[in-house]
Amino acid sequence: MTKRTGTTHMNLDCLTKRDTETLQYVQRRAYQLDFALFNVCGIHFGWGSVIGIIPIIGDTADAILALLLVWKCGDIDEGLPRARRMKMVMNVIFDFTVGLIPLIGDLGDAAFKCNARNVASLEQYLCERISDRQERFHLDSC
Repeated sequence: MTKRTGTTHMNLDCLTKRDTETLQYVQRRAYQLDFALFNVCGIHFGWGSVIGIIPIIGDTADAILALLLVWKCGDIDEGLPRARRMKMVMNVIFDFTVGLIPLIGDLGDAAFKCNARNVASLEQYLCERISDRQERFHLDSC
């Protein structure tokens, strides 16, 4: 089964059951946090954007939800490489910092979409891992 994800066409048959479940979970959660509620002038807003409107407390709650998503990404087989995880954490820190700026920061937070970026990073890593295995073991495409 091929699924169109955020940035890539990924053949889910090439993934383990655990990787598939983790990927699908984080995709759904990122959609809820970054896109699920409404669209204004081409910018999609999710629960993270709405929560982030509340000064400091909302931005902190949004950052915690985003960090939980990064933590869940580590549930894939063999775990997530440290460099990839740090990149994801930096996305969350940037998103949190921008979100602290009243009003403009909330729009920037909604436009940056750290959760969708982190899911795209996970998808890219999984695709790279599949390609490496196929090359190493001289396998055909899944």
